Amino acid sequence: MTRKQQEDVLNYRNDLFFKYTLSREDEGSIFARNTIIERVTGIRVKESTVMNPNLDPKTIGKKRLF
Repeated sequence: MTRKQQEDVLNYRNDLFFKYTLSREDEGSIFARNTIIERVTGIRVKESTVMNPNLDPKTIGKKRLF
């Protein structure tokens, strides 16, 4: 992997979709969020809360949109 490719993979400007979909408190978002946490960590999730669910308008323009 070249340095440019590695920067694209690790660049957190690409998290807009995840923050938008996983920070909501509807049943689908909670299920998806808990499933990702369980699969990645192996820890069974009873409850999860997004500490900063707000999308800051100043940073949205800096994020990549797909």
